[in-house]
Amino acid sequence: MLSTKEAPGLVPGNSISKGSNKMAKVKVLVGVVASGFDCKAGNEYDLTEEDALMLIRMKKAVPVEAATKKSTGREDAPKTTKRSK
Repeated sequence: MLSTKEAPGLVPGNSISKGSNKMAKVKVLVGVVASGFDCKAGNEYDLTEEDALMLIRMKKAVPVEAATKKSTGREDAPKTTKRSK
């Protein structure tokens, strides 16, 4: 009997190699299968770092930049000056 214990590749996102569990977010440019998922073109996915790097090298995906937090500090506030009479 075949089970997921004997064949971890049957479960999406699992692999036989026990590599790092680092994930990377990529935008897929063409339809591919990666990390056990059917990735559609134009969508963003969290894939294993290995799969993400492979797709980027093959020009089938591009990395998604991490969202930057908007600062609410005073340095972003518009600068105003007072006029004296």
